[in-house]
Amino acid sequence: MKLKEKFTLPKGTYYIGDPCYIFNTKFYDEVLIKHGVEADRNGRNCFLIQTNSENCFTQLSVVSFTQYGDGNFPSNSGLYFPVDSGQIACIDSCSVGLKAEDELFNFSGNNLIHKISFHKDFNCVRYHNGVLKFGKIKIHT
Repeated sequence: MKLKEKFTLPKGTYYIGDPCYIFNTKFYDEVLIKHGVEADRNGRNCFLIQTNSENCFTQLSVVSFTQYGDGNFPSNSGLYFPVDSGQIACIDSCSVGLKAEDELFNFSGNNLIHKISFHKDFNCVRYHNGVLKFGKIKIHT
């Protein structure tokens, strides 16, 4: 498989899934759409964000576009990743430490996202064929 883009994230626990199931509408519209449009304009299929640019929460997250948009994508781990925004993200779970009034997270259902722990730093990779890899988890999009 030919590598297209790669980012390294620190060890920890992450939520992997469609960011529209994780972030509230305000954060999604103001941060993710803005970065997604910029990445697309620059010919990129993957981008890195911080959950809060004011440094209140600086956890890094990676967002990657799927190869064919929406769907329910299988992985080598047996988990499926449903997608309605054409993206799959790997989001640091420490970001859920936000105060309730911040309402960053929008957990809208069971089995839409998966909480996964990584015991060492890991790579987030997007291959030219649309395979997304988060650590050892490969999602075929």
